[in-house]
Amino acid sequence: MPIRCTLHCMNMRSNGDINGIQASILRQLFRKDGLRFAEINVEGVSSDQFSYHLRQLLKYGLIEKSPDQTYSLSTMGKTRTIMLYPNQDGFIEQGFLAVRLVLTKMENGKQHFLMQQRDIVPYKGTYATPGDKVLFGEDTIDTAQRVLQRDTGLTCDLRLCGIKHIKEEYLEKIVQDKYFFVFTGNAPQGELIPRSRTGKNLWMTYEEIETSGLSIQGGLELLKMITNDRLDFTEQTLGVDKY
Repeated sequence: MPIRCTLHCMNMRSNGDINGIQASILRQLFRKDGLRFAEINVEGVSSDQFSYHLRQLLKYGLIEKSPDQTYSLSTMGKTRTIMLYPNQDGFIEQGFLAVRLVLTKMENGKQHFLMQQRDIVPYKGTYATPGDKVLFGEDTIDTAQRVLQRDTGLTCDLRLCGIKHIKEEYLEKIVQDKYFFVFTGNAPQGELIPRSRTGKNLWMTYEEIETSGLSIQGGLELLKMITNDRLDFTEQTLGVDKY
């Protein structure tokens, strides 16, 4: 079931709040399975109003009703409810997981990095390494291989060299919260495709990237992670002038 339907039924607003009655129902069923109507309605909401919210949660597959007229959380309901704040009506927001590829090759005695000049927002026009979000249930190495094949057309052995947590702050508000699993590969084989879904592919030296002034925020630090001889983890908050 598309997540958009679940969010619609719960009247979620941009700040992550949901309808208080529905949140209360989910919390009650999270604590104990197999409750009857009166056992869930601990706040004494009118029967018509409470029935409406139960029907909405049933409609979108967040709760289930048994033949004995008791209610329980569905599998999806458990997945969503575990992310509710314990003392307020909203879902806990978390950063997203993604993979970045740092691919290198030697050319004319200099190390070159595979970069993409972004033609999409945010940060249109900047240089960034290939990457994508980790899909639900996907291993990070599988994400890395997917990006390698789809966005570069190249093949090579990949290894995880580090994890970087980057928060981006714009107008005193965090606008992106990202955890990057950084994979590296050397001397990739095959023919580089000229463009990916996010921009133009090109090989550049570190000096060219640095002096261009167009490296994406935190991008140069990602390139440096491949020199580590151990798995590295760093966290950084970056202020951005535009977003």
